[in-house]
Amino acid sequence: MSASVIDVQPTPSIAHTTSKERSMATIHIEHLHGGTGGTGGPGGQRGGEGGVGQGNIFNTDQMHVYASSSHADLLPWFAPKALFDADAAAREPARRACTENTRVGLISRLKHWARDTSDKSSPIFWLSGMAGTGKSTIAYTLCQHWDAEGHLGGSFFCSRNDDKARARPFIIPTIVHQLLYTHKPFAHSLRDVPISIVIPRLARHVDQLLVQPWLQSMALQSSEHLPLVIVIDALDEIEGNNHGPQLIKQLIQAISVSGTRLRGLKFFVTSRPHHRIKDECSSLNERAVYRMEEITPREALEDVRRFVDAELAVLPHHQREDIINNSSGLFIYAATMVHYLCPANLNFPLSAKQQEKRLDTLWKSGVNAKVPDSEHGIDLLYDIILTEALQTKGQEVEVSK
Repeated sequence: MSASVIDVQPTPSIAHTTSKERSMATIHIEHLHGGTGGTGGPGGQRGGEGGVGQGNIFNTDQMHVYASSSHADLLPWFAPKALFDADAAAREPARRACTENTRVGLISRLKHWARDTSDKSSPIFWLSGMAGTGKSTIAYTLCQHWDAEGHLGGSFFCSRNDDKARARPFIIPTIVHQLLYTHKPFAHSLRDVPISIVIPRLARHVDQLLVQPWLQSMALQSSEHLPLVIVIDALDEIEGNNHGPQLIKQLIQAISVSGTRLRGLKFFVTSRPHHRIKDECSSLNERAVYRMEEITPREALEDVRRFVDAELAVLPHHQREDIINNSSGLFIYAATMVHYLCPANLNFPLSAKQQEKRLDTLWKSGVNAKVPDSEHGIDLLYDIILTEALQTKGQEVEVSK
């Protein structure tokens, strides 16, 4: 018998994912060989007895089992679309990184926080900001960085657009699923957890699925390492008004009770300034809280300028400046304009002339009129774009000649 590689993947629904997200029932066997047959007997006599097998001994050095039966209980609660790079291969990914040289100060601060192992460094960092201020883009950028550095423990991007990504019961199991691959001692510690019993009890997820197994895994560690970071984006988009605040409350309480500040693990959380989330985060060190409103209007406008100049380079300078000034420093406004002027559903990029024509249509509709606040301006922009989309349903974007 000889088998160089046997790869069993009984869960095809996630078989297309990267190794980090593969089914925990995967078995990988390398270099398994049987013995050599015995030498034939002398002529005229029967063949000799088969020899004793001399192949490699079948042991755990050759068979890598990525899960126990209890780990398999996590699979129904895994939300693949909530991972930061879930649609990275899509033609028009829903998430993208910050434009180069934008949000530099904040990103640098968060990178430093993630690497800080001192007792003064908070295990939780909360980034707060109104819709459209770029929180998710910052979270994605940091996920890319920490993943490349080998310090991303897991990610969960909450989204109202996906049944699992907006449901509280999927968050901790999905994070735990990722930790099985990013920190092998954690997988060992989780084996004794009765996952099927804990899963229905939402209030126990943080402590029994995450915190306690992590503490046990760290007790097995013989050396220190830089912390792994768990990223939870858009906490306010979790279905149910109380689930977001309850999750951050449980995290803070579990870390406090552990007495070790959960050595080796940190949490980066983003949300809108929901009043209950604000209340729960009030106990965090002020250095571990950043409000997007702290970015000066001038700095915000300059970041939008870099983004617009990079994305709409074919437009004349004065037209880009109109978009920048109307954005009031909000990325969501600028990003919406970019999507409108560079539609992803076309097989070719619009020319400068075509983009100018589309922009002129928006200006004539009143989008560039002075409005009482930036949020109203975004609403007006959405309203005009949606109206046009409905009026031209089934038609291609008009190509100017």
